[in-house]
Amino acid sequence: MRWGAEMKAAWPKGLIFDLDGTLVDSAGDVAAVLNAVLAEERVCRFADEEVKRLMGGGIRALLEKALRARDRQTSQATVDRLYRRFLGIYSEHPLRSTKPFPHTAEVLTELARRQISIGVCTNKAEAPARSTLEKTGLAIHVSALVGGDSGYGLKPDPRPLQACVEKLGLRSADVVYVGDHRVDVATARAAGIPVIVVGYGYAGSAASTLGADRSMECMAALPVELAGLAAGWPARRIALSKEAL
Repeated sequence: MRWGAEMKAAWPKGLIFDLDGTLVDSAGDVAAVLNAVLAEERVCRFADEEVKRLMGGGIRALLEKALRARDRQTSQATVDRLYRRFLGIYSEHPLRSTKPFPHTAEVLTELARRQISIGVCTNKAEAPARSTLEKTGLAIHVSALVGGDSGYGLKPDPRPLQACVEKLGLRSADVVYVGDHRVDVATARAAGIPVIVVGYGYAGSAASTLGADRSMECMAALPVELAGLAAGWPARRIALSKEAL
């Protein structure tokens, strides 16, 4: 799908994206840090695919789910200690395998070229989220970032998403949210914002089953899904090649 003039009516003033599982594939690095932290507790390792299914609620939730999966204690004190250790390791080491999903950089470049504001709303802590955006080259296009420790709570609480909208200087009616998880859909619903989900992320379920307004299997399909959202077309999943941009 080309970004032609006929698409203009479908363009919102702003697009806000989830980070992990939507813009970037970070599961390998998250798994490496998680396993390093848990190894100190003599907890068995998790495979990358297992970690993908645990992601979506932020670092604390990731640690809690991992400990429960290994039948370990999940006291607040334990989680707090492991959370600090996780952030320490994650901040000390550069990203080794995290990279944008296919077509993400091109799509953000085109959105920015068309003066569509771009925000990121994630449950990842703000510092590592900012580092991820910078090291993957995506930060240049992002005008607002709200992380899990930015002071607005965690998704599915709508406040982080609403705060991101405000940081962009827009209204909820001006934006569309793009994520990969049921948490993202619930957040958008609570904030009264239309939501598109991607099928290549970490939800562990088919995108079409997550209850979003639209779903897509490739970021290159975003202009098609924005048009469908604006026109009220029935939701459908579309996979596009790079040549379709």
